[in-house]
Amino acid sequence: MLSRESRGKDRGQWDDFGGKANYGETPIQTAAREGYEELNSEFIFGMNKKQFADYIHQNNNNTEQIVAQEAAGTFWGGCNYVAYLTRFSEDIVKKYGEKFAELTDTHKNKHANKSCFLEKDAIALVKWDYLMKAIAHHEHVVDAHIIAWIPWNKLKAAMRKTTSKNLLKKDCNSSGSVIKNPKKLPPLAIGKIIPITLRGIFIAKLFNFCKKNTNYSTDASGKIFLYRK
Repeated sequence: MLSRESRGKDRGQWDDFGGKANYGETPIQTAAREGYEELNSEFIFGMNKKQFADYIHQNNNNTEQIVAQEAAGTFWGGCNYVAYLTRFSEDIVKKYGEKFAELTDTHKNKHANKSCFLEKDAIALVKWDYLMKAIAHHEHVVDAHIIAWIPWNKLKAAMRKTTSKNLLKKDCNSSGSVIKNPKKLPPLAIGKIIPITLRGIFIAKLFNFCKKNTNYSTDASGKIFLYRK
């Protein structure tokens, strides 16, 4: 399960769910916090921050940890890039299709005015073998099944109402220059299988893992999410 970046220099590209660790956090604590926010777990499938953290904790056998790359470059401050694979039920995936478009509705979602809950504007399922093959060959495009999407007009209106002022004006292009009036993200057809463009840093950080684990697989019923430190 991957998501599309809604803002920043990589907006429109597809990535995992995650971010940098806060001071004192363990990798699994970072995954829990970032996953809770970017997956909108409380609104979508009724897990508050503690419940989500308990669910993905490795002691519950829902999650596997991999260290995708050690000392992963200056962008990450020379720290390890830690990824987690977490299995969720078909029911949870179904709820994304049903509720994701309502994330920007302030009457239904209490987090709709917080920028950290609006980092993603679409969700897609990608076959694990296809993803690993693409990353191992440094390919930026992979076929994905679109299951949820927020139209640009709704996302743009929500960003203007966030507690982070002028959020849209913080969008940047690939060179880092600020875009004052970013173009709308392309519309998506829910239920369709289309080629998506993977975020460059996502490919780079998982590249070594994919090369070393070409036969890596999960059980047939598992739904996979990726997290990073």
